[in-house]
Amino acid sequence: MPICANLIDEKTGVDVIAPYYTQEVNGLKIFIGYADPFVKVRQPLSFTRGLKVTMPEESISKYVNIHRNQEKCDVVLALTHLGLPAQVDLSNNPGCEGVNFILGEKEKIISTR
Repeated sequence: MPICANLIDEKTGVDVIAPYYTQEVNGLKIFIGYADPFVKVRQPLSFTRGLKVTMPEESISKYVNIHRNQEKCDVVLALTHLGLPAQVDLSNNPGCEGVNFILGEKEKIISTR
């Protein structure tokens, strides 16, 4: 199931695909997926026409709150495609409080706290 918490339809303001997926496996719940927020700069315009790609910092605390307080997740993972420097920045962002790990492309894993 594709997930992406920062890909928004420019006209409607609605998520283009599910922002997260929660799956319980032996008490582990997984959530939140983020695309590279600079995809509009790095890729041809045709890839993102009509889409708004927001910075993960704009919504991560919202999804942490949902998964810690409503979904009662034991472990919270952020699945990202940001690049290591942006993952490190995100891990140091106060909005990321409550995320246990950030898993990035090419097996980059960051423990946040």
